[in-house]
Amino acid sequence: MAAPYDTPMLEWWDRDYDHVFIVLSPFFRVEGYTPETAAFGPIHSDLHNFDDIMDLIKHPVDRPNEAPEGFEGIIKQCGEPILWHDIQSAIGVDDFLTFCRAAWLWTIASPRVKEYSEIVEKLEVYCQENGIYKPEEDQMPLVLESLIGRYLSALGIGEVTIFNEFRDKQISMPVTAFSQSQPIVQIPSEKTNAIVSLEPKVMFTWGFDDTYGFICITEETRLVADPADFFEGLYAGINTYSDWLNPADFFDRKKAREKN
Repeated sequence: MAAPYDTPMLEWWDRDYDHVFIVLSPFFRVEGYTPETAAFGPIHSDLHNFDDIMDLIKHPVDRPNEAPEGFEGIIKQCGEPILWHDIQSAIGVDDFLTFCRAAWLWTIASPRVKEYSEIVEKLEVYCQENGIYKPEEDQMPLVLESLIGRYLSALGIGEVTIFNEFRDKQISMPVTAFSQSQPIVQIPSEKTNAIVSLEPKVMFTWGFDDTYGFICITEETRLVADPADFFEGLYAGINTYSDWLNPADFFDRKKAREKN
């Protein structure tokens, strides 16, 4: 399901889909909670030794301000999505792509974030002052679940298959499970990293260290319900790669093939 970094996404998926919409994982608020009072999300580490990493996985760090049990469900039911464009405007960054790159690197704690220290400083202050959580990474955002359900319903889809991170586990479930009043959508003890419908053809997919996902659709599907009318994001172009926030020369790339 994942597109490689060296091949444009539209080319990689062109046998099944006509369009790829990049959906941004929102920043969000939860009434009554802040990142300072209820820490949520992965704990990043700069460890490189395999044994040290495995030890951290087996014995995770306890945060004194850890979010309460069941916080995932609270996010789904009460979370307020906040647009990237709104935060970009609030902190005064002119170029949206530059803001997106800085926010992404900040969220995943990349050492490269130092290149955007001025933006990140403003971003940290703004989020702290307004009780805003960083975008969720590596998975379907909890704060988007109900909106995803509304989009699938607009397409007339009644049931989908969800997949875990490694795509080795899957389960079918009704689209009604995405509604705000329901428990979070997941395979037990797994993240949700892909959602697939075969008719009409739709695929949502999220990858490791990403603060965005991809919605792959056919033209027929787009005409019924355009994801741009539901989600914040943008359409991939002919030379857009799955790591679209990296500079084009970050990896060796294949140019999009010419169509006859």
